[in-house]
Amino acid sequence: MTIAQALIPRGLGMRWQRVEKLLLQVTLDTSLVAYGHFLENHEKRPTMILVHGLEGSSESFYILGMAEKALAAGINVIRLNIRNCGGTLHLTPTLYNAGLSSDVLRVIDLLVSEKKLSDLFLVGYSLGGNLVVKATAELGLRTKWVSGTCAIAPALDLPICIDAMEKGFNRFYELLFLTSLKRKMVLKKKLFPNKFDLSGLKNIRTLRKFDDTYTAPDGGYKNVAHYYETASSKPLVKSITTPTLIITAQDDPLVPYESFIDLDTDSVRVVAPKHGGHAAFLQDMNKGMEVASDPFWLDNHITAFCLAHSKKLKGEE
Repeated sequence: MTIAQALIPRGLGMRWQRVEKLLLQVTLDTSLVAYGHFLENHEKRPTMILVHGLEGSSESFYILGMAEKALAAGINVIRLNIRNCGGTLHLTPTLYNAGLSSDVLRVIDLLVSEKKLSDLFLVGYSLGGNLVVKATAELGLRTKWVSGTCAIAPALDLPICIDAMEKGFNRFYELLFLTSLKRKMVLKKKLFPNKFDLSGLKNIRTLRKFDDTYTAPDGGYKNVAHYYETASSKPLVKSITTPTLIITAQDDPLVPYESFIDLDTDSVRVVAPKHGGHAAFLQDMNKGMEVASDPFWLDNHITAFCLAHSKKLKGEE
């Protein structure tokens, strides 16, 4: 199912209106690029902020599919690129990491102040799922602007996830990610010649080694173990007060199900079907439907959650 989701046509009608390229300055030396799709009377509608996964971008097929579904339901969409993704290597001297929830929080601030948006929903996938869960736990006064969070197959326990990545067929995915990351480092070196030492780049064979050599030091962590421990959002889940939906599959090959056992609280609900792969969740149209009229159960389930928790649609804002 993990592989099949990328092969099934989603019938994108590109019904996006008022598309805007947004340049969002999150720190003094770092800006992010996002694409805003605003419907008519957008200030009166809920808005979904989509955050992609490892080595994804605002153009990832699952981001585009979710955006199309949300827009059709009357929800504005912001497709966010995290640092260095979506052709933004030149906009920061730094690298992205799984703990940069501060970027998500800053994006919320900017969308509220500059675009007059509220009734926001954070939706993140895999690494992006960890980012939005961590950000939700750290919202503080921003809770008045964020109505809910959806995290799909979130890598909220990074040590367990990286262990799984290094086993069996998952090495195929690890090598794909690693190849992409290495390619980015070469381009990054050309943009910022004095920032990174690439002398040992060719000898790196695992994501753990890459993170130990580049990601952890760049993010200010002591070492890779400190990075994985500190960036993981799982310890923060119990402190979340914003309505949060975590969707994972018990057969997810990349994010072990053991990460999600006993995480439910009054505010956090974990939905964990036996099958779904990694952020795929395709459904058999011949066996009944829960919230869908097409095979993309995940997109429909997320949309239904946002509509049900929208303060503006319920007249609470």
